[in-house]
Amino acid sequence: MNNRNFIRRFAAFSIAMGCVHFVLKTLFTVQYGQSLTGLLPDYIAVALLLWAGVSVREQGAIAIDRSGELNLSDAPLTSILVGPVSTSDGTWPSFARGLSASLPADLHASTLAVTDEVNGFTIFDISKERVTATLYSCGGYDSKSADDGSVKRTIELDLS
Repeated sequence: MNNRNFIRRFAAFSIAMGCVHFVLKTLFTVQYGQSLTGLLPDYIAVALLLWAGVSVREQGAIAIDRSGELNLSDAPLTSILVGPVSTSDGTWPSFARGLSASLPADLHASTLAVTDEVNGFTIFDISKERVTATLYSCGGYDSKSADDGSVKRTIELDLS
C-alpha cells in the first residue's frame, strides 16, 4: 500500500469515526436522558473535529503573550495548528483562495514553528516531567511532485 493511498483512507476513516461518535452519543443521550446542556458541548466538539478534518490545512505554532489588554507574558499561551492528514492542489489550497495566515491586530505572539500549508500531523508526549509536541511535516501538496508521503521535517516543541 502506498503512503498517499493510506493517508486518504486514514482521513476518511477519521471523519467516519467522528460521525459514528456523533450518532452513538445521540443514542446514549436519548436512552439515558442526558440534558441538552450536557449534550451540546459534545456536539460542538464533534462538529469542530469534522470541520478541522476537511478545512485545516496548516501546520505551525505560536506563543501568545498579549491579547488586547490581557497580558500573558508571564505564562504565554501556546497555540498549535496540528496539520492536516491530507491536502493537495485538488482540495483548493489557501493561496488559490487568496488567504494567508496572519495574526489579528490586537494579538501579539512569537513564532515557535513557521506556519506552512503542508501535509502532516502532530504527536503530543505527556509525562509527569514534561509535555512535548512534535510536528511532523510530510511535504507540500503538489500532485505533480514526487511526494511519497514520508516525513520530511520534524519540529519538537517543549510545552512544559
